Amino acid sequence: MEMCIIKRILLSNYEGIGNFIMNTPAFRAIQTLYPTAIFDIHINPKRGTEFFAEPFGNLYHRITPYSNYDLGVFFFGKHGIKANIKREILLSFPGRHAFKIHEVEHYMLVARKLGYKGETPSMYVPNVITGYLNGIRGKKICISIGYLKSANKWYKKHFGNANYIKLIKNLLTNNPDYHIILVGDYLDEATDGRIITKACNHLSNYHTFCGRFSAIKETVGLINECDLMISNDSGLCHVASALDKPTIALFTPFTNPIKNKPFNKDGHALMLPSIEEIVILAKKYLL
Repeated sequence: MEMCIIKRILLSNYEGIGNFIMNTPAFRAIQTLYPTAIFDIHINPKRGTEFFAEPFGNLYHRITPYSNYDLGVFFFGKHGIKANIKREILLSFPGRHAFKIHEVEHYMLVARKLGYKGETPSMYVPNVITGYLNGIRGKKICISIGYLKSANKWYKKHFGNANYIKLIKNLLTNNPDYHIILVGDYLDEATDGRIITKACNHLSNYHTFCGRFSAIKETVGLINECDLMISNDSGLCHVASALDKPTIALFTPFTNPIKNKPFNKDGHALMLPSIEEIVILAKKYLL
């Protein structure tokens, strides 16, 4: 009965790329429940999620008090929204280390509450191909570094520049078929990308695209052309997982692999791994 009267729905996730991508299965499930409803998607204009949100509805950075909705779902807080909403669902978010299920399944709790009984849908990322790596023959290993000097706590996720350098050199030594593709945004390049490239640029199979692109679409396309992703817990890690790329996620005690490990079947989480552990696992994926 309720499904017949739900005509306009607000879905809100004001967080970053990784959180948003992990939210997309719940978006898909809710859209299945209300196939004729109009969906508005509330996103943060500073977090780069527009590219991933476009298929799910009309995008808004701000919701006016005069907006009217039959249903409003807030996956990560209300962020001051005071619209006229007949029914609200505000998902509680436990502390990072209190999670006992994956973040994807946590978001899916809302869809289940609304009556969705199917399997959890896959995460969504646009299937972009850029062609930047067309001239590179062999196994392409994407490495997403994050930045160590972040102003917030996320630097605690970082694997360490010295470790990345050792990993790259180890992967390329005696493996002429391997190519390293370094990715990251302008902040990654301004801090850690330059350090890593200075140490590795003499290696013929090392290629850096760190800081090259202003649009996330280009980086997504680059990841899509690679055979393997190695990354700290980051938005790009979840991009690779959503593209169903073999993904090795490097975790520190600051992060929770139960909550944020790669969600695809070829995803693997390693807590404070040695270089040798990563290389052994990478070679298995690249056989």
